[in-house]
Amino acid sequence: MATQTPAPAKSKTLSGTGPALIVILVIAAAILGYYQIVYYPSAVPTSTTQAIVPPTPHNSTVYIPEGAASKPTSQSFFPDTIVVYVGYNSTVIWVNNDTVQHTITSSGNAPDPRFDDFGPQNPQNWNVIQGKGAPGSILNFTFTTPGNYSYYCSYHANMKGNVIVKAAPSGLAATSSTSQAILPRLGSALENWGLFIVRDLS
Repeated sequence: MATQTPAPAKSKTLSGTGPALIVILVIAAAILGYYQIVYYPSAVPTSTTQAIVPPTPHNSTVYIPEGAASKPTSQSFFPDTIVVYVGYNSTVIWVNNDTVQHTITSSGNAPDPRFDDFGPQNPQNWNVIQGKGAPGSILNFTFTTPGNYSYYCSYHANMKGNVIVKAAPSGLAATSSTSQAILPRLGSALENWGLFIVRDLS
């Protein structure tokens, strides 16, 4: 009796859709990689600030007077140098009383890298102070690290200021007081003298 030998199995070959599918997947992966590495970082704004720092119970106000660009350096910011205490009055508010734009630009290498976000690139959207009465005529920053912070106006080289940040003494209370409540009423007079003003935010 003759034995039947099984017919050889037919070899399987990829149909035309197989290679096409592989090519599509490769192209999709390449597009996704480009989006993640090149397009997405440039399209989405980034920030080096890790957390929102709340304002301190009191603030420190620095005024930019009218005609600041033509004034001596010591008069371009009122006052041009202030001393603040971390956690007490270290929220500094710059108020532009001039009719033209100015900037608060870090001189660089600040003790707190967050302040360097205000420079030294000249200028940036977030460090420009609009003219008096216009939206954006006030800028603020809360200092949390002791040290010396120097800044200038990117548009006017003569305009320079300095913020000296110190650790708060143990006896310095962060609550309102009678003297803090009275100071805002004397604001206009103190401003004319170029004195450091502390205002109550509560």
